[in-house]
Amino acid sequence: MTNTIIKTNMGKKGVFYTLTLSLFGLVLLSLAFLMFEHAQNSASRYAELGAAARVYDLHVSINSVFADVYLKENITFFTLTNKSIALQETFPVDFDSLDDSVASLKSDIEDDFSIVNISTDGFAQHTLYFLPMNISYEHLDMDHVFIQDSPNITGYNISLAFSGILSCADSSTAGSTHVELYVLGGGSNCTYNLNVNDLDVTVTIGGAKAGLSIGNGNGLEFQTNLSVDTSIAIDVVEQQQLIDAVMPVTIQVKEQSFGFMKNAYVQFERVE
Repeated sequence: MTNTIIKTNMGKKGVFYTLTLSLFGLVLLSLAFLMFEHAQNSASRYAELGAAARVYDLHVSINSVFADVYLKENITFFTLTNKSIALQETFPVDFDSLDDSVASLKSDIEDDFSIVNISTDGFAQHTLYFLPMNISYEHLDMDHVFIQDSPNITGYNISLAFSGILSCADSSTAGSTHVELYVLGGGSNCTYNLNVNDLDVTVTIGGAKAGLSIGNGNGLEFQTNLSVDTSIAIDVVEQQQLIDAVMPVTIQVKEQSFGFMKNAYVQFERVE
């Protein structure tokens, strides 16, 4: 009788021990599966992050190359603060070298990187945009520039330096846009300091003319068939940060595996 009880207890202990080992094995198997699944998810996540980083880094690099080419080849010089945009040029302007460099760079990069597409269609007028106000400085021709009116523009400080004795003719109506204009020539100058709604100034040297107009709000247009060094400072509503400049060359980098894409204009490096 006693022996029978002992055998029964030992049998129960064996079954319990077996069940315990089985459950422990299932737990280990579940943990192993979870760890494997986590590793797979982590690997996939790392791959996604790596793809996103490659798209960003490639876009930044291409952006930098185009910005450097513009600054090297172009003759439009600009200086930005949080309340002014200063532009300097000599007219007539010649963008042939810049256009050749941009076209060559576009071709070379697209040949080297199949995931890159570059559009220069928006750069036909060699426009610069200044953000966040979206003020534009557009070349309608080699001797003709235009600044679109903007509620962020408060005034202009302009210097036009010609060679030769000049004369000025003007008309204006009073308004809220403050204009300081200095027309400089060989022994003769014209100076304006006034608040206007509209201003038209015609400069004549010999039979050649240059014309500057401010109107349609506070937009500016300048056209000349004379050689002239220009300095146009645009006063704007003070911003919380420095103004950014972009050129409308669109760089698109699109990664195929995960579909990451960055698509933006070329932005010039901000100088604090």
